[in-house]
Amino acid sequence: KQIIKCASECTEAEVKSILPTAIDTLINAREVKETWKKVHLEKIEKRQFKKGPEWVAIYFDKNQTDVARQRLYVFITLDGWLNGANNTGN
Repeated sequence: KQIIKCASECTEAEVKSILPTAIDTLINAREVKETWKKVHLEKIEKRQFKKGPEWVAIYFDKNQTDVARQRLYVFITLDGWLNGANNTGN
């Protein structure tokens, strides 16, 4: 789902501005729990994957007892498409 329309390649600021919408979309699709709405954004970085570069927003929930689930990685393509989320960053 495209969640932002950028003039060309989305900037970090543009991605940051639409992250609440991305989290809501993931919650509505039942891909993540609603508790992630209240979690601190740790950082945003551009990463290179086999299929090309993407923005990755990393959230950290210190209240998660399962260490493997303390971080949520949200993937946004450079042209503004929400590309999923997971707890591994891959």
